[in-house]
Parts: sequence; structure tokens; C-alpha cells
Amino acid sequence: MEVAKTLKNCYIIVMLEMKAYYPKSDSTLVAVQEKTEQTCALPMIDLQFGGGCNFRCIYCDTPNYDTPNNLDVEAISRIMKSGNTDFLFICGLGEPSAQETGNMDKFKYLLGVAKENGVHVSAFSNLYNWDNEIFDHVDAGTLNVLHKLDSFNIDRIKYLYGLEKVHGRNADKVARKYLNNVEVLKEIAMNKHNDQTNVGASIVLTNVNLDEREKLLGHGGGEYFQIIWRA
Repeated sequence: MEVAKTLKNCYIIVMLEMKAYYPKSDSTLVAVQEKTEQTCALPMIDLQFGGGCNFRCIYCDTPNYDTPNNLDVEAISRIMKSGNTDFLFICGLGEPSAQETGNMDKFKYLLGVAKENGVHVSAFSNLYNWDNEIFDHVDAGTLNVLHKLDSFNIDRIKYLYGLEKVHGRNADKVARKYLNNVEVLKEIAMNKHNDQTNVGASIVLTNVNLDEREKLLGHGGGEYFQIIWRA
């Protein structure tokens, strides 16, 4: 019980030697500061997609799940095409691959522009709507991803991610597709033949999934994981 009390609502990020996800990592900030001082450029862009999401996670505090994406991607693309941007972080409000609010098309467009202009992209995602086009960006090393991973149990996934609220009778199908995409991403990560990868997992432990802790932390081969705890 003491362990359960200590870990309840604990936020864990599991990273397979991921080096470049965090906007506030020392190496990224040093590079951004040096370029800004030298060129007065905008070397790092931090985007939020406005709240639109196809999940309803029980621990999420996002106020507007159905907000249309009004982000001007052409303005963002012009900045990246200027040659002065090195990093694009897509995190916070909104699931980048949500089709319902127009996020997915804009996400794919920005990934394409970033790849053409040598911009390093990192995104947080629930993976559900991912297709081969996005997986190819991860496989090519042009997209770093931190993805949700809170359970391997279908019923728990449906509850923790509030899938029945959004997808109704299709909630079971959505949960299975999500788990399949987790495995696809794991395979990509494990095929990297070097000492670092661009794939990581975000785990939120509650009383619902606490008994899966060791399995979740061992996903992908425990010896590859770096674990960061956030209270």
C-alpha cells in the first residue's frame, strides 16, 4: 500500500536513450542561444495544436477537446524554409494526429517541410491515427516521438483514455489499433543499430495500472531504458 500511495498519479517518462526530445535539454538550449546571438534567428519553434484530441484521458486537464486547428502552417513553413530554424517541438494542448479537428493534415505537412529543410521535429502523441507516412519519418530519424503507454489491457486502455466517450461502440477497435501502433513503433526503435533512438514512452501510473508497472517499464527491452520520474 505504501508503494501505491507513493506512486499514485506519478508521471514517468521512459526513454530509449532519447537525447533530443526536451526543449529545455542543455544541449538544445545552448545551440539555440548561440544561434540566436549570432543571427537574431528563430532556431526553435514550440507549437501547440489547440486542444483537439481523439482521446479523453482521465488525468488530462485540456479544457477544449474539439477545438478546430486554426494554426497557420504556411507561416510556420516559411520560418522553417528560411534556414534559421533547427528544432520544431509539437507538444502540449492537442493530439497532432487527430483527424477530427484538422490536426493530422497539418502535422504531416509540417513534417514534410521540416524534413526538406533539415529541421529536427519532436512530438508527443497517442499514436492512434498514425499511418505508414508518419512511421516512415520516425524510421528515417526525422521525427522524435514520445508516446502514451499506460496499459496493455484493452479494458484499462478504454477506461484510462476515455475511449467510449469519443468512439462509443468502436472503443475496443480503437484500443486494439493503438496497441498495434505501439508495437510497430517499438519494432522501429529496436531496429536502430546504434546507442540512441528517437522513440520514448510516457507512462502515467495510477491505482488502475500500478500492477503493470514492471511490464510497462520493461517494454522494448528494459536495458535500453532511461527513466525520468516527475512528481
